[in-house]
Amino acid sequence: MKGSHVFEPIKGTFKTKEIRQKRDCAITSQGIVFYRSCTQIQTKDSIYLKFGDVFEIIPAGNGNAGKLNYTFEAKTLKSKRQSLGFIKAVIESKSFKVDNTTFTLGDENPFGDIDYESQIVGCERLMRLFSTIHVSEDLDLTLLSESDFNSIGAIADSILDNRAIDGISFHDNLPLVLNLKLGNLRLKFVVSQEKGSSDVLFEDYFSSKNLFFEHTPEGEIGVFPTIPASLLTVDEICVVSNFDPRFIIGQLDIPSINNSFSYSMVNELLNNTLLAYDKCKKPQLLEFASDLAKWLMDKDVPHVSTYGKQLDILQIARRSRKLSKSENEQLKSYLSEGVNDQMDLIGIYLLLNKKKEAKAVYKMMNDATRKGFDTSPLHRFW
Repeated sequence: MKGSHVFEPIKGTFKTKEIRQKRDCAITSQGIVFYRSCTQIQTKDSIYLKFGDVFEIIPAGNGNAGKLNYTFEAKTLKSKRQSLGFIKAVIESKSFKVDNTTFTLGDENPFGDIDYESQIVGCERLMRLFSTIHVSEDLDLTLLSESDFNSIGAIADSILDNRAIDGISFHDNLPLVLNLKLGNLRLKFVVSQEKGSSDVLFEDYFSSKNLFFEHTPEGEIGVFPTIPASLLTVDEICVVSNFDPRFIIGQLDIPSINNSFSYSMVNELLNNTLLAYDKCKKPQLLEFASDLAKWLMDKDVPHVSTYGKQLDILQIARRSRKLSKSENEQLKSYLSEGVNDQMDLIGIYLLLNKKKEAKAVYKMMNDATRKGFDTSPLHRFW
């Protein structure tokens, strides 16, 4: 239009089908608050409320008259358990409240013939399994198949009841590590066999009673126990759902792994955790790396100097913020003390953002040291 820079529609008109607004409201039954918000939807013909992804209230006039619709399409395990709890309470009390307005069911059951009791038991059993194996992520039910439910059901029976399961066969010798894709979750278990039986026992990978060993080039003479987490790849640290940093930190003080070889393995876990953080940017990994670095500070880690341990602390900090003036001065003091380890030296220069000096050190490295640097977390600052 003349005099305006705003485009106006000249063909057809806008037709608003509905207006949505989120409302804070307490949805209760039997005195229990099940939901604390709902979506108010206004159309040409009516105003209705939706909550919990599966419930819909269509008020009819004033007061507590209306209709409660229900579509059981809960997307996650926790939302399904919450929905089932609400259904159970509403059926038993024949009423529910939205803030101070009470809606009564009367003789009508809008939920149909639903076996909510057994479904609640099934949901709570799965939730207890995930809590036991330290899974904090919610399970996406829309991604599950029937065979997925069967698999996780057998594993739940074994882990929660601490009993072996029959009717399951493996081609490989047991014990073995089982990687299970369960919808959006990626889980690791250890599968072992009952002595003198074909029944199998499932255990959480990270808390398995089976000892994990790292084989050195020396063969059986150089076999050392280690925590399961130290054998994870960078990709696994990013995606495994029952990888719980807090639980793993608690394992570090097991007496059998307090030796120089185990310290090396924990140091390798620290490096892989930093590489994993650089790849997937999960904040908990940076916190976990910091805890590992602090734990290693007073340990005699082979081939890792005191400077190297301090550099780990500083490179962890540098991933989330700029180094402070005192931290930069700390790095400069290392140079004045005459650091001669090339890996330490290149790390100091990179953290000080002295790329030219770092490049000079890199050129002096032999092939093995250069390869070690290229695959180290410090390489990120190159």
